Amino acid sequence: MNQPQLSVLARLFAGNQLQQAAEQLKQQEQARVEAEASLARVQKQLKEVEAELKIRTEIMNVTSIVSEADKKGDILSINEKYLEISKYSRDELIGHPHSVTRHPDMPKETFKQMWSTIGRGNIFRGVIKNRAKDGTPYYVDAVVAPILGDDGSR
Repeated sequence: MNQPQLSVLARLFAGNQLQQAAEQLKQQEQARVEAEASLARVQKQLKEVEAELKIRTEIMNVTSIVSEADKKGDILSINEKYLEISKYSRDELIGHPHSVTRHPDMPKETFKQMWSTIGRGNIFRGVIKNRAKDGTPYYVDAVVAPILGDDGSR
């Protein structure tokens, strides 16, 4: 940005104040240019991370059953693979507990352990026997993780 030269009269009447204001304006302009450059770098990094996350999510949706539940265990979201394997419709699962797909052979102690583990903020992993809508059993290598806030609370 071109800075106008101060006239002799302006320098005489305003003294050093105009020169200081001009210098501050110049510094602020430089800071703005640097902030814009930094923002552009962060936006580029964000796009790269988003693209990678999209690919990872696509891979996960092809290879894994994925669901999200609330604190009570009611299903909030599920991926297509979950529907394919369980043979339930989305409407039959969303808002219902995961126990809809639990096989009756599955010991309740496993789920007590799971809730205890995630209640402590830890990740639970275990083999779960489920039952599809048509009665066919299927096993999942379940990984259940609590989603915690920035402050560590649930």
